[in-house]
Amino acid sequence: MENIVKRTKYKKHNEDDILAALTEAENKNFSVRKIAQRYNIPKTTLQNRLKNNNLKEKGQPRTKNELSIAAKDILSLRTDSSVGFKKILPSEQWVKDFMKRHSKISARIPESLTKASANVTATEVKSHYDYFYEFLIKNGYQDLLSKPERWFNLDEKSYVLNPLPKKVLAPKGVKNVYRVDHKNSKESLTVTHCFCADGTYLPSQIIFKKVFSRLGDVATTCGSEGAFFLFAQTENGWQTKDVFFEYIKKLNDLIKSPRPIIITYDNHSSHIDIKIFRWCAQNGIIIWTLPANTTHVTQMADVSMYRPVNSEWNKSVQEWKFKNNKQNLDECDFVTILNSVEKKVFEPQKIKNGFRSVGVFPLNFNNLHVDRFLGSSKSAEIEIADNSSNETTYEEYLENEEEYIVEALDPDFIQEFEENYTNNKVDIENIKSLSTVLPRPQNYIKEGKRKYKILNSGVMTSDEILEQCSKIEEEKLKKNREMEEKKKLREEKRILKEEQALIKANKKRIKTETFEDVIFNEGASKPKRGRPKKQNN
Repeated sequence: MENIVKRTKYKKHNEDDILAALTEAENKNFSVRKIAQRYNIPKTTLQNRLKNNNLKEKGQPRTKNELSIAAKDILSLRTDSSVGFKKILPSEQWVKDFMKRHSKISARIPESLTKASANVTATEVKSHYDYFYEFLIKNGYQDLLSKPERWFNLDEKSYVLNPLPKKVLAPKGVKNVYRVDHKNSKESLTVTHCFCADGTYLPSQIIFKKVFSRLGDVATTCGSEGAFFLFAQTENGWQTKDVFFEYIKKLNDLIKSPRPIIITYDNHSSHIDIKIFRWCAQNGIIIWTLPANTTHVTQMADVSMYRPVNSEWNKSVQEWKFKNNKQNLDECDFVTILNSVEKKVFEPQKIKNGFRSVGVFPLNFNNLHVDRFLGSSKSAEIEIADNSSNETTYEEYLENEEEYIVEALDPDFIQEFEENYTNNKVDIENIKSLSTVLPRPQNYIKEGKRKYKILNSGVMTSDEILEQCSKIEEEKLKKNREMEEKKKLREEKRILKEEQALIKANKKRIKTETFEDVIFNEGASKPKRGRPKKQNN
């Protein structure tokens, strides 16, 4: 049975007082210490808020187990504590009680994010949106800002043909439960989707491998199911520049809206081709590529559509297998299920909300979830509406909890302690920050100059970009010509060297034969080379 310890009432700081103190501190009217004393707020709380020094914002949120370790390490240094986990980790019940005391903290499943994406700041993305707005106004396209039927978004998605279910039913007590794969469970098909800001979607393009020979059967299945898909084939079944170009040409024929129209997509290498940009510029299509490494915030399909698509796809595949008594999907079955999933998920209101949530239509940076940008950026630099939630960060509540567990130092000595603290050697009298016993990971996202730059993003059909692309193309052609010339020279040198070696070998052979003819008389047999044989007596 758990030991029940009577706990004292915890002091909680007024959020309005903290915000008022932060405003004064940012204006630098008084020192942080004086402001903290005036509002009766610990100086470290105010400093951490000013520095935005929390692990959640740095991309390293803590786990429940790390919370337990921190609590144990803190209390193990105290001699007067009545809590019963000085030498062992707190129980799960203690963690549950902690979560109840701080109801605004919840356990979440983290999403993986690359370091390049984590370094992008809201300021950079805002400048990208501002530039596109200025481009539309400058070129007389302001009427497009109120016409959703002229805004489109493209994005690829990979569909696994035979996804494994997360859980299956099995007898109790069985340790290992296996599911036989009659086909590779990782086999997938790439599909390019096209969405319109008015809530509609255009035919998707399915990309098959070049070796696939049943394209006629797939087309017949589409006809019987009333499905309309476009098909393409590549060597490995992935997107290429040529296939993407052909898809845009087909979409141009299908889109009946007056020109110009706007197509947005990410800056994947298969999307960046001067042939595409030139053709689109000639046919009234404005290409707006999204900022690099920001698809988790700015790509409409990734943000709003693909999560429900994944859920519905896995569910539909399992239902179809059960009803049809099949173990695996083939390509004909794939188009049937994909058609059903699109009809269920691609609802008009969902598509409209998706464009709105990424600030594409209506064109408004304020609609973006700026809290998803982990890169360093001061809020004062971005004039946006306050769309942040009332939730308090994870580390902030850890800090408040620590204030009730550990007796703090006088604020005047905190700075001296932080300057003299080294080698992770702590005493109970010096514990003030959770980082003392729970150090920050060494690979967290540091503030400062970014190594990653936003490339290949912007209005790719503008005269400026087309001119830059032409220069790049000319430089590339020039470099290729130089490489071909060098390759040709190397080949000529190699051939010349071989000819010289052959001539030298022939001269040596002729000289040897002439010398042998002089020594031996004409008609005399020449001695055989090699060691002579022994004669038997």
